[in-house]
Amino acid sequence: MPFFVAGLICLLFGSRALWRVRAGVLFLFLAWPLPWQAVLTQFLATTAHLTLSALTPLALHSHLAATVGGGDGSLFLVGHGVSAFEVSVASPCSGANGAVGFLLAGGAFCALSTGRFLAKMAWMAVGVTVAWVLNVVRLLAMFVVGSHFGARVALVGLHPFLGALLLGLGVVAMALVAPRFGVRVEIFGTGPRPRGRSPRPWLTDAVPNITRALALLAVVAVVLATADARLAKFNLLATDLGVPRFTSFSSSPLVPPGWRMTGTQDFPWVTPYFGSGSTWTRFEYSGNRASPWPTLTIDDVQAPSLFALDSYSVQACYGFHGYASGSVANPSLGGGVVGVAFVTHQSGQFGNWDVLSWTWPVKTKGSVGYERITVTGLAASSRAAQDQASMVSVARGLVTAFAHRRVGTTGSGAVAARSGGSEGGSTAPVTPHPHLP
Repeated sequence: MPFFVAGLICLLFGSRALWRVRAGVLFLFLAWPLPWQAVLTQFLATTAHLTLSALTPLALHSHLAATVGGGDGSLFLVGHGVSAFEVSVASPCSGANGAVGFLLAGGAFCALSTGRFLAKMAWMAVGVTVAWVLNVVRLLAMFVVGSHFGARVALVGLHPFLGALLLGLGVVAMALVAPRFGVRVEIFGTGPRPRGRSPRPWLTDAVPNITRALALLAVVAVVLATADARLAKFNLLATDLGVPRFTSFSSSPLVPPGWRMTGTQDFPWVTPYFGSGSTWTRFEYSGNRASPWPTLTIDDVQAPSLFALDSYSVQACYGFHGYASGSVANPSLGGGVVGVAFVTHQSGQFGNWDVLSWTWPVKTKGSVGYERITVTGLAASSRAAQDQASMVSVARGLVTAFAHRRVGTTGSGAVAARSGGSEGGSTAPVTPHPHLP
């Protein structure tokens, strides 16, 4: 960002204009993602741990929310009965955004203020703490509103602006108490003029023809804004800094609408294929009489690197077991997620298998992992096209449910499975399946 802005200023207004606004351009380095990414994982993990350590006992003691087991402790169930909904306290929302926001605003305030360096640092430290406390208050307020007025009021009406409002109030409050720390800022040049500086009337305008520069700037802004707007669809998967928004499917399994989970099974022997720390969990569903498949299987394979999953693709795994696959389609599942869909069969075996798979990054403890979800159903060969359309619909429902769970509710597209990983049935070993994920 700072290099881009500096180059843009040079091209449009000249190098002398860049030198005049050098302080503002240098300040943009604080908003540059690269330095933050170097310490981002540890920073997010620390803030998330601190926030959850304070939020969890407060929510449980006040009976505002209950933690959902099986995950990393960041998933809460708000409300009671049929109106209950899940809220995931994502890492950026756990205090990191507020802390970074105050550092940016506070850094600008300190640059314009007078006072000792240690006094400014003490003021900044207290300000970051205030921002963190206000974020915990924000989360508790959302729990209160959600438990009394429902998910829509809390997540649609309150969530989009409450964080920015509280952070703004925190910055204003810290600015008002700054003199108590020995930090003062002169507004509108009311302070004494520094010695040795006098106006230099011989300086000429850096841009003789401002009209051309502004016209070119407007064209460039429209082009860049259009390109940037097209990237918004990928916000479903990751934050602006590339941190995954989702936890894994296995941490809180979802049940497609109309189905019930009938069993789960783990396969520990996948480590040689996908690397140390990799897992494979299978979930089997049944009971949907309106579906073209008697049973539905969801395989969740997690690996520490994307290369390991790409090395053993779903098509390759089926081929290894003697299955022949038809043409491959790449349906869009929403949010920038693109799936791999095909029909496969084995000579001498009855029926075909409808397969749809996709891969995305997920949050793991202290790092980033990758997850491949494969949805499979026994197809009827006479209606392959209709079955594939139904499979895409199921996958889109799961992706939508992940998105709703990230912002708070799983009521659209799928529901979270609880009580030992099943809904409407007990956990039991699943039937064998023909492929390695």
